[in-house]
Amino acid sequence: MARTAWPLTAPAQQQSLWQAQFDAGCDDCANGDYAAGEKEFRAAMKEAEGFGADNPLLALTIDCLGRAVLSQGRIDEADKLINRAYTMRKRSFKEDQPQIAMSLWSVGLLKEARGKYADAEKLLRKAVDILEAAIKTNSDAAAGLNAWSALCGGLGGGGEEFKAAMVEQAESTLEVEHGTA
Repeated sequence: MARTAWPLTAPAQQQSLWQAQFDAGCDDCANGDYAAGEKEFRAAMKEAEGFGADNPLLALTIDCLGRAVLSQGRIDEADKLINRAYTMRKRSFKEDQPQIAMSLWSVGLLKEARGKYADAEKLLRKAVDILEAAIKTNSDAAAGLNAWSALCGGLGGGGEEFKAAMVEQAESTLEVEHGTA
C-alpha cells in the first residue's frame, strides 16, 4: 500500500523504485531502526531528485530523512534536511495545507530536541490546527493525513486519533518546558 495520498507525478519506473525505498525507510523507522531508515531514505532521495527540484515526493523524502537523522541525535544535520524540505514546500503549497503542517511538525520536533519547548509547542499546535481544518474541509486531505500519520514511525490511526496523538505530543512538550513531566 502506498504511503502517500496526494496526487504526485514522476516516471512510473522511477516512482516505483522510490516508493519501495521510501516504504522500507518508513518500516525501518517504525521498528526503531533509524540508521537503516536513514539509508533507505537517502536512496529514495536520490531517486526523487530526478522528479524535479520542487516535487512533493522529494520534499517528503527529505523531511522523513531529517526525522530519521534527528531520531539518531544528529540535530544539526537534521536541521538542514528538515528546513530544506520546509523551504521546498513553502514554494509549492499554501500556508494552510497539510504539507506545510508536516514541515511545521518536523521543525517543532527540532525545536523540542534543542530544548526550545515554547517554540516547539507553537509549531506543533499550528500544525495540529492546519491538519484539523484540512480534515474538516476535505476528505482527500484526511486520507493524506492518515497516510502521513503512519510515516517514519508515525503516530498511528487517523482522523481524531491522529489529531489527539499530535495534541498529546504538543502537550507533553509543554509539560517538559514547565517541569511538570
